[in-house]
Amino acid sequence: MELFGEGRELGAQGGLRITLDPDFLLLDASYGVGITGDTPDIGFALGIALTPGAFFAPIG
Repeated sequence: MELFGEGRELGAQGGLRITLDPDFLLLDASYGVGITGDTPDIGFALGIALTPGAFFAPIG
């Protein structure tokens, strides 16, 4: 859970990260809402991250 703001507008968001394949594939999902402000802001984000172990291994 995260709270954030700019000026008088405040928002909050929360998310979830799931490992689909250890050392290779992650799934991220987050949802956010505007707490204050003139217009109700909502948002949803879905993403994947490739994290191959060989990419992060030290060289040498």
